[in-house]
Amino acid sequence: MTTLTTPNQVTLADVAAKSGVSTSSVSKVLNLPAESYRMSDQTRQRILDAVAELGYRPNFRARSLAKGKSHTIGVLFEGSLPTNLRDGEHGLMGGFEPVLRQAEYQIIYVPVRRDSDDWIQLLSDRRVDACMVVNQLVDYVWDVLEQLKLPTVLINGVSDHAVSTCNVENVGMAKTLTEHLLSLGHQRIWMYTNIHVHKHYSVAERESGYMQAMSEAGLAKQIKSSHLEFDAFVAELVHAEQRPTAVVVYQHLEAVRLLQAFWRVGIKVPEDISVATFNNAYPVEHVIPPLTTMRLPNEQIGSQAARTLLEMIDHPTTDATTTQDISRFDDWELIVRESTGPVTK
Repeated sequence: MTTLTTPNQVTLADVAAKSGVSTSSVSKVLNLPAESYRMSDQTRQRILDAVAELGYRPNFRARSLAKGKSHTIGVLFEGSLPTNLRDGEHGLMGGFEPVLRQAEYQIIYVPVRRDSDDWIQLLSDRRVDACMVVNQLVDYVWDVLEQLKLPTVLINGVSDHAVSTCNVENVGMAKTLTEHLLSLGHQRIWMYTNIHVHKHYSVAERESGYMQAMSEAGLAKQIKSSHLEFDAFVAELVHAEQRPTAVVVYQHLEAVRLLQAFWRVGIKVPEDISVATFNNAYPVEHVIPPLTTMRLPNEQIGSQAARTLLEMIDHPTTDATTTQDISRFDDWELIVRESTGPVTK
């Protein structure tokens, strides 16, 4: 078991005494690039040797106060922790955490609630240097960020405000998924989005990609995009005079539900209907049959968002929130599994 010691038992003065220099000299070596101060290589090395021998660790809070930075990034979200954040190694966290860790930044996750001012107090206390906002940037959150002049990047969302964004290119992704079904001989392809649950900007973009693929295949008359609640959609499909032979589902968890609903009424996947969806997240590869999905480039999006924020922190403008840089990532990947197959009817 690792023995933990009280932080900073060894002080800056201890290092200075050990190496025979002033505390200011030790501070320069630990906090500034070598080219920014005058000191012999021998003295500098003596200080570094003393640091290593004594096991000195800089006081993080003191250094943050001295530099006027918390070295902490706030990740803001509404509701429960978004699935695209915590999707294992392929989530947004898998992209931005390594970048921020290398820059010696910590991350704090900040749930935003309309009925609480806790998150506002946290930001007002300058406990973060900048913020990532996930999925949507509502006006009341933007007002706080703008007032506090906090550098901000919006991930997986769009906004009318002047904020940098990092998103997936949804139109092309949906078109690719639909083209996969067309290549298997499907023509009666429906798209399903529970609009009562999903009100994200990507709904319209994915529908556009689906419609483009169908139109280019000469199947404009076969286009059907349903926005019903889940049970109503299942009933509509089951009782349709001409059932679709394939369904593109906007969200992966509803695709999982759809597999179960089809099993209950005796519809076989993919023999009777192929099912394809977006986001290669748990549990899509563990259901029966495993789902064909589009893997979103979450790692790349998260990594770019982190680099953008660090650049904004290092090179602040008069108003840190008024910059706007829109990044769209198209390196998604089609992952074909057993839920899609050749048309049989």
